[in-house]
Amino acid sequence: MSYEYLVVEFLVDGQHPDERLGRYPDMERIYFPDWLHRKMVENAVARAGGRLWGAWYGGMFGLATNRFIVVSSGQSVLAQDALIQALAPKGMTLTIVDYQSLTPTIRPLSRTPITRFGFFVFRWLRLAPSSLDEWIGLCNETWPNFQQRSRSECLAVWEVDRDDHLAEEVLMCTWYEDLHSWDHSREVDSADAAKWRRRAELEYNHWGIGARRMR
Repeated sequence: MSYEYLVVEFLVDGQHPDERLGRYPDMERIYFPDWLHRKMVENAVARAGGRLWGAWYGGMFGLATNRFIVVSSGQSVLAQDALIQALAPKGMTLTIVDYQSLTPTIRPLSRTPITRFGFFVFRWLRLAPSSLDEWIGLCNETWPNFQQRSRSECLAVWEVDRDDHLAEEVLMCTWYEDLHSWDHSREVDSADAAKWRRRAELEYNHWGIGARRMR
């Protein structure tokens, strides 16, 4: 079983506001058109040969308002042309601007689609060569206190499939109840401080995107 991560972009240049803006009072969603919703994405992924694990809007941190994230699972690679054709409403141009093939590690625990709301962080990490197993073991040991203290849960740790002999790369998806929970999670539990320090020693760098689940 493999997973795929895609960032899809829709063009908004020159469009009349009524054609591209939704009718939502929520400032996090006001930039998104009415046609863009979770059920539509789920159906499009199924038509392309996959199963939707989750879909997220841009517009919070690190992802433009005219882009959205799709994560799917399946036994075979998504037919990207079929996905774009199924996603795009008439007259709309969509482009896949980022694609990653992912191999699950100890999480996700199942293919069950994400249904909860909150604040989600996608975090890429580059690790020292041959350090993945140790790093994942440290994650597994530090998650219980981390999740209890910050009202959060690490939903996925995928290995990014690429030929890079200089580093190992992983993608994490973590759910937080809200932004306050994320901020609180920056404080390391003293009981796990040595394990967090060792984790950091294995990491070259990391960067992330903050997003909300698509409705």
